[in-house]
Amino acid sequence: MPELPSLAGAAGLAGAAGPVAALLVPVVMLLFVALRLRRRIRYPHELLSPRDDSKPMAALLRSLRLYYDTAIDAACAVIVGLALAGYPEPAPHKGPATILDCSLSMLSGLRGDRPLDEAARLILSDETLRNSTLFALGWDPARREPRLVDLTETLESIESPQELALALESSEAFFSADFSLVSGLTSQGYGGLTLISDDAAVTGTGVTVRTLSPKLPQYLLPASAAWDEDRQRSIVRFVNAGGASITTLWKLASDGSLSRAKPEDYTILPGPSGFELSFAEAGLWAVQWGGRILPFEAPGRPAPISARGAFSERLVTALGPIARNSGVPGKESGVIVRDGGGAGKKGFMSVSSITEEPAVLPPRLTLGAVVSAGVDHRADLPLGRASLAAPEAAIPFWIVRAASGAGSGSARLSRPVRVGDGFLYPARGGQPASLAVPPPWEYAPSGRRVIVTAGAHPDRRLIVALVLVLLYGLKLTLAKRFRGPGTQRV
Repeated sequence: MPELPSLAGAAGLAGAAGPVAALLVPVVMLLFVALRLRRRIRYPHELLSPRDDSKPMAALLRSLRLYYDTAIDAACAVIVGLALAGYPEPAPHKGPATILDCSLSMLSGLRGDRPLDEAARLILSDETLRNSTLFALGWDPARREPRLVDLTETLESIESPQELALALESSEAFFSADFSLVSGLTSQGYGGLTLISDDAAVTGTGVTVRTLSPKLPQYLLPASAAWDEDRQRSIVRFVNAGGASITTLWKLASDGSLSRAKPEDYTILPGPSGFELSFAEAGLWAVQWGGRILPFEAPGRPAPISARGAFSERLVTALGPIARNSGVPGKESGVIVRDGGGAGKKGFMSVSSITEEPAVLPPRLTLGAVVSAGVDHRADLPLGRASLAAPEAAIPFWIVRAASGAGSGSARLSRPVRVGDGFLYPARGGQPASLAVPPPWEYAPSGRRVIVTAGAHPDRRLIVALVLVLLYGLKLTLAKRFRGPGTQRV
């Protein structure tokens, strides 16, 4: 019905008549007062130069010169009245939008019975969804960041759910999804947002969430990875659920190729909720389970902790086997403990000596033990007499050193290589190879709650403000020009 937009626009303008009329009342009253107080001066017109006032434009300019102030005030009143009534309207409405969750969990299950297949059938069977703009909420492996991609052109050539599922599998990474990107569609002019996802923890505010049938959790995930000083081996512990078990262990090369691991390369021990893999040295590996492959890293032996400063020297010396003698400044490797500020700086742990200890160290750094601590926002660890006397005060240093053993290089410029569920970024430019694996909630519910909001439509108050500025600037310019220079005493 093409006449509906015009009828809505006419109704909106009729609603703006009230505010405009109310704002024009004081302008008309000021004009009436100005006319009542106006004085006419009689003088002989023969003393003026002749002028052709017969043209209509001349009369219009003469009237504008007399009443420009009122005309500008009236124009401003009309603009403010329209703004109060909602004009100019927000960005043009681009119609409804459908957002498809393209995270790894959408591929769970057998082909044809996956959440992705169910979503494809839903989109093509629902006319509202099919006629809307389709977006894929996925992840960009090259930039290592989430993205929202328009799939309208892809949907135009699709005729069956199988074709849509295959097209999505070939174009999207199916890694993870960031639901906060959905709210940006509203600012682009889209309305009536519909999110299709298999994540039961997702709820919408201003967004319609179509939840797909979730699959039973089945996973085999690394729970921890660290170098064991006592055993002198790299230990990676896995947890499993849903009957998942390791079928093959692969050695992952720097180019992304896989080769079957040799028995002498590793040892495997069963555990209460999974199993444990140990390696003699650091490396990149991948486990295969249930037809899926998940890459992981076995961290190497972390470098000893170095020290800079008198207080740090005493601390590092007391740490024993994980410490090293102070070397040449700037030549140390691994974590460096130093005196003074610089809290949160990568590769350093700043410490300070304090007298009062009204707080405790973060329990995550002390394995839950209560250790006294001071307050010094410049340092990572403000330590006093009570904390230095506690044996648990050494735990943060062990934790920081163990974390430094895992590869932390971010070879962002290297081309990603798909390895099972994750991506390998080969070494480049002096940076070591690194891995990117999906978050754990892509395999099993985490209990978190995700609220997806539609966001607010963009208004155009800036345009109204700019127009008012221009009109009042014109008013000041005309006032200076028509009134001329001020009177001078002779």
